[in-house]
Amino acid sequence: YALAYQRQVACKYQFKRYNSGEWSKPEFFDFMQEIENKGRLGIQIIPIVFVDEFHTLNKTQQATLLSLIEQQKIVFIGATTETIFRE
Repeated sequence: YALAYQRQVACKYQFKRYNSGEWSKPEFFDFMQEIENKGRLGIQIIPIVFVDEFHTLNKTQQATLLSLIEQQKIVFIGATTETIFRE
């Protein structure tokens, strides 16, 4: 996380971190709109989206991310945990 965040300063990347429990669709779309607006100004930015505990996203959130990943509009990094009590 820290390395990716530091790299955004030197590169044309913009890093955004989310926790799936605190996911805000309006906040996410504001972030994507900001990227799109910069693109219109000729500033090409590659958004890197990090989602912690991504396994708890609901279907709508998953569909939103999947669509952007398939269109290659974002670089997605997901983190999850393994629990020995679930099978």
